[in-house]
Amino acid sequence: MIEAARRLHPDAEVRILSLPRGDNGLITLRLRQPREWLPNGRTTLWFAPDTGELVQARDALKLPPRAQAYNAFYPLHAAKIGGLPYRLLMTLSGLTLGLFGTLTVWTFWFQRRRPRTRLAKTA
Repeated sequence: MIEAARRLHPDAEVRILSLPRGDNGLITLRLRQPREWLPNGRTTLWFAPDTGELVQARDALKLPPRAQAYNAFYPLHAAKIGGLPYRLLMTLSGLTLGLFGTLTVWTFWFQRRRPRTRLAKTA
C-alpha cells in the first residue's frame, strides 16, 4: 500500500495509516504533500482490506479552490505556518482576549458605580 502511495505521490510523506472499522471498512492512508499546509495533509488513499488494492484516491492539491481554502483555515488558526512572528502575533491576540475578559470581570464586581443622589424639586 505504501508502495502504491509512493507511485502516485513520490514526494509525499506518509502521515496516518488507519485500519478498517467494522467488517466493511477500508484501510485509509493519509499523505502530506510538500505544498499542503495541514500538518497531516489531506491527500487520502483508500485500500481494500482483503486484497490491498487501491479503491479510491483523493489528491488535496486537485480539490476545488473552495475546498482548498477551507483546508487552509486550520493551520492559520493553530499558528502552524508563518514561523515565529505569526506565533507571537497569535500569542499576543490570545493574551489580549484574556485581558479583556479579566477587565470585564473586574469592572463588573469591583468598579460599580455609586447611585446618584437626586435633588428634590422645590416649588
